[in-house]
Amino acid sequence: MNLTPRIVLAAALLLPLLASAASAQFHVSMNSLLMTRSSPNSATLLTTSAATPNASAFFNAQQFDFDWQPGVETTASVQITDTWAFETRYFWLEDFTATHVDRSAKPVGTIDFFGTTPVDRFFIPATRGAWLTYQSGIQGAEANTRLELNEWLTFINGFRWLEIDEQLQGAFRNTAGILPVDDIYKTQNDLWGGQLGFDILLVERESLEINLLAKGGAFGNFARGSALDLAPSPTFNSMAFDTDTVAAFVGELRLDTTIWLTSNWGIHTGYNLLLVDGVALASNQPFATGNLAATAPTAPMQVNTNDTVLYQGGFLGVFGEF
Repeated sequence: MNLTPRIVLAAALLLPLLASAASAQFHVSMNSLLMTRSSPNSATLLTTSAATPNASAFFNAQQFDFDWQPGVETTASVQITDTWAFETRYFWLEDFTATHVDRSAKPVGTIDFFGTTPVDRFFIPATRGAWLTYQSGIQGAEANTRLELNEWLTFINGFRWLEIDEQLQGAFRNTAGILPVDDIYKTQNDLWGGQLGFDILLVERESLEINLLAKGGAFGNFARGSALDLAPSPTFNSMAFDTDTVAAFVGELRLDTTIWLTSNWGIHTGYNLLLVDGVALASNQPFATGNLAATAPTAPMQVNTNDTVLYQGGFLGVFGEF
């Protein structure tokens, strides 16, 4: 298990001690999230066989439609001086899941799973039943300093970690004596980097504040990709694996409304956009993998990190200041 969330939590628990020692103000908040993510980039995943007349695609990765998923977000900060503060933040979302099921009867040898052209894509025959399942998860943590430049503008400078893990599974079942086949593609992205940004106070009333927060930065992405061919499932047939470290970009835009209920407590609500560029998504890994069926027990792979994903959604929670 990744230790980063634990480290951030430990830092957050130390903030009250720092605040007490410095006689400074301490702020803590917890929000419920409801977010969705963009569909994968265009990639043909199912076609009629290249060996048949009038071969054509009949399922593209862009057709995966992800639902809205809940999550949590916690933030803790301490006001060290009148103009300088330190904050930590952690968020996590339930895994996004999308499926495609094709139960139409097709003759043996007339389905290509991810195609056969060029030759490094492999061929799976099936007669009835093709299931594609796509899972995607994200969590992240950050630590920032906040410098108040004036009454309406705050400069943000800090460090961030993001983890994006995905899995694409193709499962084929049939009724004509062809054994079931499962092919599983996984990607893991660990992004580490610095970020800069601004928190702009747009509206300030007696019990209402509206802020616009924008931040972004350059990141290093330690990306891993793997493929597993089970034929007949669950018997291991072949696998592939690759790692790469590449440059990436993470940017966030957030509209935050604060409503004070008392002098110390209130509620947060707003909308959040998170863009990540330079990541490996599972939907593109079949085209970066060699022929699993023909090169057992291992096949070549070059993890593809040229993808972009956008997360967006709202949040609602409570906060307190002490």
